[in-house]
Order: sequence, then structure tokens, then C-alpha cells
Amino acid sequence: MHRLAHDYCVGADHRDPVRWEAIWTADAVWETSSDQIFTGIEAIRAAGVEQQWQAFPIMQHATANHTVETPSS
Repeated sequence: MHRLAHDYCVGADHRDPVRWEAIWTADAVWETSSDQIFTGIEAIRAAGVEQQWQAFPIMQHATANHTVETPSS
């Protein structure tokens, strides 16, 4: 999980779309806010980090205190 977060951050911060997209599975869900939820790699790619790159000329992620939750049955 730490490596996944690392690759997300490095891919986004270094503007590396190949590295950034490699962290996602075909059925991934990316929730950027409570009203913006993208399901599946195609939707995530369409929403894209590139929009963030246009909005923020410099990005530097820092992550800590990861929490992993498993869905309840």
C-alpha cells in the first residue's frame, strides 16, 4: 500500500502519466470529493490528473498515516 501511494504521488508530481495510470486497476474507484467519483480506469483516465496539472503548475504530495479498509459483507 505504501508503494501504491508513493507511485501515485511521484507520478502526479513528476507529471508522468504512465506511472500515474499504472497504479489503477480496471475496476478502480477514484473519489476526488464527495460529489466527484470516477469508476473504472477509463473514467479515471478521462477525469485525469492532467486537469490537475493544468490547474496547479507545481504539485508536491506528502502522505502519511495510511488507512486500509476492507468492505464489510
